[in-house]
Amino acid sequence: MSDGRDALRQAAETTAAAVAARAGADAVLKELRETTAACELTARESKEATARMSSFDQQWEDFKKKFDDLLKLGVERLSGGAATAEGRRPAEQINEARLAQVLARSRSVVVLTGAG
Repeated sequence: MSDGRDALRQAAETTAAAVAARAGADAVLKELRETTAACELTARESKEATARMSSFDQQWEDFKKKFDDLLKLGVERLSGGAATAEGRRPAEQINEARLAQVLARSRSVVVLTGAG
């Protein structure tokens, strides 16, 4: 009889150990699922941040190009290299004879100087 009781006691201990092992395995699986979900969320956020950053980089490059083009246009216009918006020639291209002709036909003249 004691052999039967020993076998029952061992079976109960083994069952308790198996139940404890199963509970431990379930806890580990739950933690793994949570960790996997957190890793997937982090990867998704990382992809979104990378996409936003590359979009920002492209916008920044476009802005710099437009700004450079605007500065070049301003320098060109100030240097007299292009016609004005109204289609007039820059002052540097009008000779003295043409200036005298225009002044002779004018009723009034305004002289602008560069002194402040």
